[in-house]
Amino acid sequence: MRSLVNTLAEIIVWGAFRVRHGPKRLKRQLGLLRGALEKETVETKEMFEIYNLYLRKKASPLQMKKANSQFRDLVKGFGLGVLVVLPFAPITLPLFVKIGEKMGVDLVPSAFSEGKGAKKNPVKRGFK
Repeated sequence: MRSLVNTLAEIIVWGAFRVRHGPKRLKRQLGLLRGALEKETVETKEMFEIYNLYLRKKASPLQMKKANSQFRDLVKGFGLGVLVVLPFAPITLPLFVKIGEKMGVDLVPSAFSEGKGAKKNPVKRGFK
């Protein structure tokens, strides 16, 4: 799945510069965003269930590892949410993500990224 940054950047660019063929593209981009948000919702519910098991001392170490990983993703999402509302977000958000990649820090939640084991596809720079 495409990253949150690319999806949000394309939506913003479409809204600012494109009218022709826009509704189809916007609908597709919003569908991608919705799918990623639905995946995050399911993973977050599982996280809370695991933490509930932990409170009753019934969670395994593997379950706790999964829940803690999801919690990290949740915190990443909050961080990106703050950056999205700042002025010049279409410029600063991709810049922060790129700098984070160069420094070895993953800023994008797993539901919005292409996957750790997946080979990254080059980002298309042109908008049709």
